[in-house]
Amino acid sequence: MADDITIHSLAETERTPAELAQLFNTAFGEYEGVVYFTPETMAWYVARPGLGREHTFVALAGDQLIGGVMVTCAPVVLGGEPISCGIIDSVMTLPTWRRRGVATRLMEHALAWMREAGLESSLLFTVPHSNGYRIYSRLGYIERATVSYYFALPAPQGEADPRLRAAVPGEEERVRVLLNTWLRESDGFVPVDPVLWRWRREERPHELPCSLFVLEDAGQIRATGAVCTTRVQLDGRPLDLVVLTDIAGDSPDAREAMVRALLRRVPPGFGVGMLAGSYDPVLLALGEKLGMSCQNEVAMVIPFGPRAEELLDRQPAGWYTLAESLIGV
Repeated sequence: MADDITIHSLAETERTPAELAQLFNTAFGEYEGVVYFTPETMAWYVARPGLGREHTFVALAGDQLIGGVMVTCAPVVLGGEPISCGIIDSVMTLPTWRRRGVATRLMEHALAWMREAGLESSLLFTVPHSNGYRIYSRLGYIERATVSYYFALPAPQGEADPRLRAAVPGEEERVRVLLNTWLRESDGFVPVDPVLWRWRREERPHELPCSLFVLEDAGQIRATGAVCTTRVQLDGRPLDLVVLTDIAGDSPDAREAMVRALLRRVPPGFGVGMLAGSYDPVLLALGEKLGMSCQNEVAMVIPFGPRAEELLDRQPAGWYTLAESLIGV
């Protein structure tokens, strides 16, 4: 049982990013495709806008760090409108402490904290019908969408497109505005303000490089996308992986062209990943056409009040999968 553990915010302890990274790597080390955290990448992740040490909760058994959960406070689009939300990430328990109620205690603490903070909803991602799924369902979370993580090694053959180019620093604000415009009605989307943009683009550790590209036609940006590089575990060995994120555009054809062009930017020997969702037919169909393998998870939501309940009664107009939550990039 978990009666002998205590839960604290990371800010209330002297635990370091290195210790949190070790906990994460131990808790998720047996799972395929999971990012390996270093002290530097964990420090960056905890500095995510809306997260911080204050919203990172850890479970202690005496002095032993045995579990944790992260809660990022951010506006998330649900039912086509942004709503205040607690995004749950990395519900982690040491393998030797599993099935002893630690994850449930952490989630109960997080839910009470989110309600007290006045948030209107909470969002998380999990594997369907897993132990985590059963815990979240018992606590009141309901399925909102299926999210698809497409993967291929080697990368599918891309298509050269003269319209593709790297975004230049002076136009990144323009790209941020376009991203918000194109994705503003997609459920799961977190509107990108300047602080979040800076964290994603400028404050990244060197182990997680990310390059921004645009598809430009006659002086107009028709689509945008990012190429993020990381290292994951696959078949018991490390694999360098390029993840295509923030694929957005002014038309379905522009989005597909962006993905096909970005595939040409994947270095030899690297795998490639792409995120889609059950209300994103363009990327779902493209992943299948490219012959990529697919692993599905579910996005689950819990409403904390009548406004959230009303929004969740609406059919999603689209879906955006948050890469920093599902993969960690």
